[in-house]
Amino acid sequence: MTSRNTSSTPGIELPGTGSLERPGADAPPPRALIVSERHHGMRADAFLALRLTRLTRNRARAIVAAGGLRRGGRPLKPASRVRRGESVTLARRALDELPPQAPIAVLSDRDGLLVIDKPAHVVVHPTARYWRSALTQLLAAAGPDDDFAPRPCHRLDRETSGVLLLARTAEIERAVKAAFRRNAVHKSYLALVDGRAEEEFVVDAPLAIGHGAIKMRMAPTPGAPPALTRFRRLLALGERSLVLAEPAHGRTHQIRAHLALAGHPIVGDKIYGSQGESWFLRHAVGGERTAPVAELAWPRQCLHAWRVELPAGVDLETRCFSAPWPGDLPPLPCDLESLTGQPTASAAPAGSRSR
Repeated sequence: MTSRNTSSTPGIELPGTGSLERPGADAPPPRALIVSERHHGMRADAFLALRLTRLTRNRARAIVAAGGLRRGGRPLKPASRVRRGESVTLARRALDELPPQAPIAVLSDRDGLLVIDKPAHVVVHPTARYWRSALTQLLAAAGPDDDFAPRPCHRLDRETSGVLLLARTAEIERAVKAAFRRNAVHKSYLALVDGRAEEEFVVDAPLAIGHGAIKMRMAPTPGAPPALTRFRRLLALGERSLVLAEPAHGRTHQIRAHLALAGHPIVGDKIYGSQGESWFLRHAVGGERTAPVAELAWPRQCLHAWRVELPAGVDLETRCFSAPWPGDLPPLPCDLESLTGQPTASAAPAGSRSR
């Protein structure tokens, strides 16, 4: 396998440090939506909200009102009616996006596996809102080689920082993704939460998308895929606690939802946080940049993917990776090694990248 020398690997320099908005900037590709029998006669904004389940009705109405939903090339109005069998096109304009303002730290780059310390506020895969600033897009643009096309082996939420594994070869991608699918990867997260958490506790609650006002919020649901997380309090910090979270499964928002269920929501969590749903519902349409994050206990959710350990069946010389506590979270009074009993790797120092 190809091996890269991580002892001299720098952070990955991203293209530009200012706004990614520019003349001729790529927008997300148009998406065709077919109107089914059950959607016949619906208002255009209601149809869009049902087809894109994470959109609120207000957000769908705003998209349609801005000309984002078209029929035969002509924009629909929110009150326009859609008809069975027809195809309408969802088109999003190119939005102003900001890439990370510093190089992405490389933790390891060898044997076909690139391991980075993902910054907060960066999505892994492109979305309609974060298209050019998605991590996969930025890494591909920053690659020095034509074959630089890292493939994420798992996901982290946009506001979650920490260890992220990306495959450089199809063989490694298959092996690592298979390990994640069978829940054979040991993952450890660090979370700063509200309240004094118990020394050890377990939350065993299957999760699925709930039926509340926030469409992306996960809720305990009988019959949903299993979701179990083990927690251990590492530090009591007045009215807060630093906890170690070890999910046995990999459901969407699992740690965030389970901590909220336990009565210890993550500090700064905009969906599951102690401020309740009202904050998110008031500011979701306007977007994070216009939302008053000063109303929150911390500007972003205090969740960090600290450590990932692959099983022995994955053919790599190094299978355990960790990322230091990030500087954009509240400082800790002591180092992680003394708290966890495990060493925490630092990002590789600056130098030249080589095969």
